[in-house]
Amino acid sequence: MGSIARYLEDAILDFVLSGTSLGVPTDIYIGLSTADPTNDGSGIAEPSGGSYARVIANSWTTAAGRETRNSSAVVFPTATGSWGTITHWFAKDAASGGNMLAFGALSSPSSLAIVSGKTARFPANQLVVEYVSGGVSDYLAHKTLDHVFKVAPYTPPTNKYLGLSTQDPLDDASDLDEPAGGSYARVLVNSWAASVAGVKATSAVVSFAVASGSWGTLTHGCIFDHVSAGNLLFYAALGSPQSVAAGEYPEYASGAYSVTLT
Repeated sequence: MGSIARYLEDAILDFVLSGTSLGVPTDIYIGLSTADPTNDGSGIAEPSGGSYARVIANSWTTAAGRETRNSSAVVFPTATGSWGTITHWFAKDAASGGNMLAFGALSSPSSLAIVSGKTARFPANQLVVEYVSGGVSDYLAHKTLDHVFKVAPYTPPTNKYLGLSTQDPLDDASDLDEPAGGSYARVLVNSWAASVAGVKATSAVVSFAVASGSWGTLTHGCIFDHVSAGNLLFYAALGSPQSVAAGEYPEYASGAYSVTLT
């Protein structure tokens, strides 16, 4: 399984919540590494020489189950010298250098020694890029994977709204439980600081309306793309559950509410 890299985590958060451009790569390149690239790409150890080169992989499946896969084989040049023992793969947006989009460890086998005359390849559906469960809705996971991996463009909402839930919404929003009545309403939240290390926080105070009745015990905050309906985008547990009674209102200081991709 492959994970989204730190560069892409920050880019997606800024794209969805701040409207920062997230251009689709002209080409997606798959590379090989003899070490774990790590989330920020600093651990990449690519082969040098021996006819090694990254390979373009622009065909990916429509995201489902919070993942996308290569839909055609990725075949590297036949090695004319030793490439070392390959343990990991990565996806970047350039033939050399560039930004790392995703990375993963080899499996079955977990390592492969590439010597002269060998041809490294990944059959269709063997490279998997996925969102782990939690934090990002299924809806947004699929939209952003399809956008980045050249399946279908996604246009983020102009306005984002913070809502509250009395239980964990889950990735598919099936357990979302917003307060009903008591003057509860989602709040427009369009002021966000730039994402750093996969964390994006509000940059202004967020205040809900004064409750005219009990809202129950709130456990989770949720970001939506509509004031009353629409799609769940992100969600997270509150620092501690909050019971809101008539005359009270939740308020979050600037920077107190954040969204994290890890």
